[in-house]
This record gives sequence, C-alpha cells and structure tokens, in this order.
Amino acid sequence: MADPRASVLAICGMASEARLAARFAGRVIVSAADPARLARILAGEPLENYRLAVSFGLCGGLSPDLAAGRLVIADAVVTETAHFAADPAFSQALRRANPDASGGLIAGVDQALTDPAGKAACHAGTGAIAADMESHVMAEACAKAGLPFIILRAVSDDSERALPPLAMSALDSTGRLSIGAVIASLVRQPSQIALLPGLARDSRRAFTRLEAAAASAATLFAGAA
Repeated sequence: MADPRASVLAICGMASEARLAARFAGRVIVSAADPARLARILAGEPLENYRLAVSFGLCGGLSPDLAAGRLVIADAVVTETAHFAADPAFSQALRRANPDASGGLIAGVDQALTDPAGKAACHAGTGAIAADMESHVMAEACAKAGLPFIILRAVSDDSERALPPLAMSALDSTGRLSIGAVIASLVRQPSQIALLPGLARDSRRAFTRLEAAAASAATLFAGAA
C-alpha cells in the first residue's frame, strides 16, 4: 500500500516544525523564515505531484482573543493585495478533529511582527487573527498550480507579546537555531534576556498543541488516501 504521506507537501519555517510535519507529509520544505527563499524553492517544486499542501508551524497572534498555544485552522490567507482561500473540505475535516481550533483569516507577512503596535495595525488592516511568513508564499504557488492547501498553525506569541531582536536572527539557513547568532545578539543587547522566559514558555505551549495537531492530520490524511 502506498504511503498516504507521499502526496502531502508541508511548508514550515523551522526545522523543529518540520520534524512534526514529517508525521503527515511526504515532503517538507523549510523556509528558514525567508519568504523569498521559499518562493524560489516552490518555483522549482513539482506541485502537480501532490494532492494537498499544508502550511504548518507557529504563528503570531493578532487578535486579542487568541492566547499562546491556540490552534488556528485558517479559512484563508490575506496580504495587502491578495486573498487565497484554503480548501474547505480538508479544513472542515481538520476542525472536526480539533474542535478547539480557531478559524478566520491569517495574514501573510514578509517580516515578523515583533511588537504589539505592529500586530494591532495588521489586525485592524486585514481582519486577520494571526500572521506567519510562509502561508502567503505557499498559497500563491498553489493558486498557480491548482493545488489545494490548508493552514494549520499554533500561536507562539500573543497580540501583547513583544519579540526580542534575536528572534529575527536566531535561525540558520536550514531553519535550525544558531547558538552563535543568539549569543551575539544577546551580547549586543543584553536587555533581551528579560523577554526570553515568557517567550520560551509560550513557544512550548504552541509546540505541544502542534504535536497533537500533527497526529490528527496524519490520521485524517491516511483515511482520505
């Protein structure tokens, strides 16, 4: 029997997300938080070989109603100029398996939203409840290829949490944490240390929820094979 994961493509920002996504996807692409790099990779990917693409990983909360650890199964991804709808059938099936998940719009951004003011502005301008840096790139490529997609994300930082500068430079080109980059950023700006415990706690909540979501996705996609 063919492995049902083979026809599922997952798009992640980090290697830690990719390890979870491998439970339900036969091919996982890691952007390393670089939307331009992701676009180049997808331009050379044979998207016609897949039945479904999944944007999977962490996201930043924009709505005050979303706490860290909340799962988001988005109806669509929006940018300043575009709107891409997620596949309704797969999205609804995934919501049935994850009834605690929030629906709504997710904003695709090319730069991380690092402060509450920026998150509030994005929420007001787009109506999105959360934001990430991969979904819009994936959605545009899928629209061109006629490939359905879904968005499965967990909130790692809520609308009131500021991200330290090191969060923007902590990943290497493979999407793994660069200890050297983290140390260098802390040396330049030691005050970031105060922000790290809360961010780490919320990230753990998000990854715990993502792990459960990955298991439900594996069961769902296997049944749909």
